[in-house]
Amino acid sequence: MTNSFARRCTRSVALTAAALVVAASGVGFSQDDTSQDTDQDRQQARRLPNYYARVVSDDQRQQIYEIQDKHSPQIDELQKQLDEAVAARDKEIEGVLTEEQIARVKEYEEEAQQRRAARRGRRGRNSGGGDAGGNTGGGNSGGGGE
Repeated sequence: MTNSFARRCTRSVALTAAALVVAASGVGFSQDDTSQDTDQDRQQARRLPNYYARVVSDDQRQQIYEIQDKHSPQIDELQKQLDEAVAARDKEIEGVLTEEQIARVKEYEEEAQQRRAARRGRRGRNSGGGDAGGNTGGGNSGGGGE
């Protein structure tokens, strides 16, 4: 059973809990300075938390980016661990189902994806803004927003 909404909720809650545990314990992960591509990608993907762009100065913006960069390797490692744990859990859960049940679950997932795609298409046409996927820039679906 691979319900993407449940996975996202579980991932978000677990990542937050794991980050709090690690932060409280003082355990850290070292950053590999040789991974230039990752550093460049991270700098290009920098985003302020929602609504911060409206209130922070350029100096504060840079301080926030430095804080994000400092914590990013640890968060990336925790995210990787979480993704692996979720995948293992989902595989084990799927093992409880019969072949017929697995096939039906996959059908339901496909139908849900088609409904979501149709809704995104309608929003994009009706809203007068946003991109072809119906994104208007108002959400936090890309890992943060300005």
